[in-house]
Amino acid sequence: MTPTIDHSVDSQSASERTSTPGIYESSLLLLGSYIIALLFTTAIHEVGHALALASISINFQLVLNPFSLSMARPLSSIPTASLLFVTSAGTVAELAFGAIIGAAFWRWRSPRITPLLMSAPIAFLSTGGYFLAGTGVPDSDVIIMISSGVPAIPLQVLGVLFVVLGATMFILLFPLLGISPDHSFTRVFTILFIGLTLHGFGMIAFAFTMNPSELYVGIANVISMTFTAIILAAVYAKGKRTFNKLSQTSISNPDRTAIYSSIGFALLLIILELLFLN
Repeated sequence: MTPTIDHSVDSQSASERTSTPGIYESSLLLLGSYIIALLFTTAIHEVGHALALASISINFQLVLNPFSLSMARPLSSIPTASLLFVTSAGTVAELAFGAIIGAAFWRWRSPRITPLLMSAPIAFLSTGGYFLAGTGVPDSDVIIMISSGVPAIPLQVLGVLFVVLGATMFILLFPLLGISPDHSFTRVFTILFIGLTLHGFGMIAFAFTMNPSELYVGIANVISMTFTAIILAAVYAKGKRTFNKLSQTSISNPDRTAIYSSIGFALLLIILELLFLN
């Protein structure tokens, strides 16, 4: 009798490998989604400051730069009594925007609306990180809040809570990026590193060309996003099954429409900000 070899397992594995999105497809969807979410939440933050300034009759200049510092620059001195109101308005607006958009669109979650859903974790991660690191930045909103009477320790505690919440929300979006519990730490980290740091390298290139004195902004972004990628990948590796149960989201295979639309819209936002709001 001639022995037969069952190729069904190999065939199934090959099929699964074929249907699994590649690293670059997942990375590009993350890149576009991250840039869109970052630019939206940053704009909302600065608009929050601007509306607060307008409410106390102070003129301002709104500057939105996709590769450098954005700000609502007051054109006259802010009364001391209004400092806390103006500085906290940006944070409140950003967190509210992220939470509302994330909650409103979660039920329709798919790779094509990942940029909208990404607004929630980016808002909370950015705010949490700023609360934790802002005490080391001269004239930052955090310094102004503390000088206006807000205790530093509660801000630090809020920073930790926001970072934990933002990281959790970010990981819950992994299935939409095609990240599976079967993926290794290295694969997940690679996707996150490419998707989260390329914008920072763009910031470095922009500063090197336009304003070398702001190189530190891009360098700090690349370093912080690298650590973010490491931490997110490590946390996911420890609790991937739990996160996927919490997410209740099927592993998606990002299609070209989702990838191209996110990258295209991200580029459009960058161009519009550079041309009209910088």
